[in-house]
Amino acid sequence: MAITIGDQAPAIQVPAYSPGRRNARITGPADHPGRWVVLGFHRAGEALDCPELQALGDLGAAFTGTEPVVLAASTDTWLQHAHRYADHPSVQGAVDHVLADTHHRLAAAFGVLDVDGGTRRATFVIDPDGVIRHAMEGNPLSLARAA
Repeated sequence: MAITIGDQAPAIQVPAYSPGRRNARITGPADHPGRWVVLGFHRAGEALDCPELQALGDLGAAFTGTEPVVLAASTDTWLQHAHRYADHPSVQGAVDHVLADTHHRLAAAFGVLDVDGGTRRATFVIDPDGVIRHAMEGNPLSLARAA
């Protein structure tokens, strides 16, 4: 069953691309106690112009006076994330880690795993105690992205 507002963030760790880092880091949304976490799922294979990544950075910046952790996630591999985002400005300074959920455990736990093995676009905000405080799923995949 998918998590909902008020639930604890699942303690699932996956490899993550971290800007400026040469190897994978193993982390997940529950690994940042005492900090707000903004977690955004995007479709596997979405290109460098993915507006969700920029929106995540903007959302993270809204937590003034704190140091939130901004996580993007898809079912792409760590290597795909590293190649796609290594020098891209939408990630640099906006996203702390891009999670590689290749086994689909994180997407399934958050209820955003699609039947094709990808993720639906969704955003979650997790409070410093690890409790889900905001959950929003975007438009259906059959529709184009909203501008």
